[in-house]
Amino acid sequence: MKIKSIPQGKATAKYWTKGEFEKVLASISVSSLYEYLIYVTFLFFYRVGCRVSEAGALRSSDVGLNNGKVRFINNIHYKNKMEYELVSYLKNDSSRRTLTLDDELVKVLKNWKEEQLKYGVHDFVLSYDNCPLNKLTLSKWLKRYSELADVPRIDGRGLRHSNVPYLIAELGADVF
Repeated sequence: MKIKSIPQGKATAKYWTKGEFEKVLASISVSSLYEYLIYVTFLFFYRVGCRVSEAGALRSSDVGLNNGKVRFINNIHYKNKMEYELVSYLKNDSSRRTLTLDDELVKVLKNWKEEQLKYGVHDFVLSYDNCPLNKLTLSKWLKRYSELADVPRIDGRGLRHSNVPYLIAELGADVF
């Protein structure tokens, strides 16, 4: 016998408003390389709205700090810190894209790159040890800092969706 699953309906992802996001950023101390990475990672996701696997695969060569562009051309299949694979197929055809970064984010990324180079980190943009970012690590960070800032807990997808309130609040984007 074949039984169809019961439709669950569309899931709505939680996200942070601009005010909530600012509270989270204010709770991060950028005094250590590790905490600075958390700050850069959250800011990058919030401003760009990329998927977790796309950000994990983001290499320094994919970010043009001189022209303010970032290109998403890879995904990461992560087994562990030393075993991962960058693959060139993305979720769909429109996922392969080049986006323009705002001036403030470019400045933050330039400073981040300089800091990374002091520690010999040169491969991945969101890394403190030359290894790609693990999505479970991102989940732990989101849990920790949402509690510290007393804002709703979100996941990586929610951080991606938080880009929309940013676009509306900061850039006056039309959603209709």
